[in-house]
Amino acid sequence: GAITAIIGGAIRAVRDKGYRLYTRGLNISMRRTYVPGEKMHCDFCGRTMPIRDSEGGAGFDAQVFVSVLGHSNYVFAKAVASQKVHDWNDCHVSAFAFFGGATTWVVSDNLKSAVTRRTPEELVINKSYRECLAHYGATAAPRRARKPRDNAKAESAVQFVQRSILFGLRNMTFFSL
Repeated sequence: GAITAIIGGAIRAVRDKGYRLYTRGLNISMRRTYVPGEKMHCDFCGRTMPIRDSEGGAGFDAQVFVSVLGHSNYVFAKAVASQKVHDWNDCHVSAFAFFGGATTWVVSDNLKSAVTRRTPEELVINKSYRECLAHYGATAAPRRARKPRDNAKAESAVQFVQRSILFGLRNMTFFSL
């Protein structure tokens, strides 16, 4: 009786420890479901589009903004001159016009155009961006820092745009946005 209980307890402890070690190595994720019109995920592509000056002067690299609706995966993309606040806000206005309305939440990265300051205790949204979203009845919900899974919809939409649109345009020369 007593010896069997001791051995059984030792076996369970080893099994439980092994299971914990096993699950620690797994890359576990959870499938998310979205309500229509609730969330729009947005991000900038890592790849840029070269825009050349038609007179032979110096060109610039256009940033590509991508947004996707959470429920339908409907994608919007727009090339802009920079990732500055006025371009960031303009991209949102264009996305809302393209989608035919605004969502309740806008999930984005923590770029300076969206988030002024973020600490574990405090989140300060850029005033101009907050006012832009408030005009449309939307609220900013920036993802946590260094947690790309929080905005996986935007990351997969960026990948889609880079592979299907930017790849097809890679050998073309553009002179304006």
